[in-house]
Amino acid sequence: MIDSCANNGPCGNHGTCNRNQGDPTCTCAAGYVGSTCATNACEPNPCSHQGECRPMMSASGFRCECQGYSGTTCDTPNQCDTLTIENTAEGSTTCTGSTGQECTYTCGEGFDDSRQGTTEAGRTSCGIDGTFAHAECIGRPCRPYLVPFSDKAGQPGCTGTTTQSCQVTCDQGYSVVGDGGNRNAEIRCLPTGEFSETSCLPNSCQALAIPHSVDGIERTGRTTDVCEYSCL
Repeated sequence: MIDSCANNGPCGNHGTCNRNQGDPTCTCAAGYVGSTCATNACEPNPCSHQGECRPMMSASGFRCECQGYSGTTCDTPNQCDTLTIENTAEGSTTCTGSTGQECTYTCGEGFDDSRQGTTEAGRTSCGIDGTFAHAECIGRPCRPYLVPFSDKAGQPGCTGTTTQSCQVTCDQGYSVVGDGGNRNAEIRCLPTGEFSETSCLPNSCQALAIPHSVDGIERTGRTTDVCEYSCL
């Protein structure tokens, strides 16, 4: 009687011959498929997008290890986490997409792309790690702004970048212009590169009558004004 599995029968070097009542069958080693286990499931690599083929004892004979993609052969791109970029021309730009897709944005007036250093259109891509590459619109610095007769009268005065604010407190005896005696003001760094303007003006002093003066006129003035008079 002929042994159908002699010398491992038809199964070669990558399978185990199984004796049956009919023709023998082969149980393939990991990574091999076919009736005689002659086909290497990982040659050529069936995994797309640089996926790694791993030998398996299964009907397909392989498993793909994917990066940024999913599916049996890494054909389906994964979704990236949403990225919101503030201070763009539209106010903010929301980036959504899957592996390999790009998101374009333009920084608003007074802001530059942190990666390019310009206001030209920027791009960020959805990476294999499931996130978009970092993108940010950063404010340009405003020219330092000095406010005489305040706590910002000396250097460096008010400093900051686009949309940042600066608190100004007028000296004692001075008030913010047009603000009804208030000593405090908030100014903001504008997209033009200049701070919004303010000033501290001297307060009016209460009129003073000087008894027995030569002219008998009430003296008026503002903070730091000098009043001269002569007695009778």
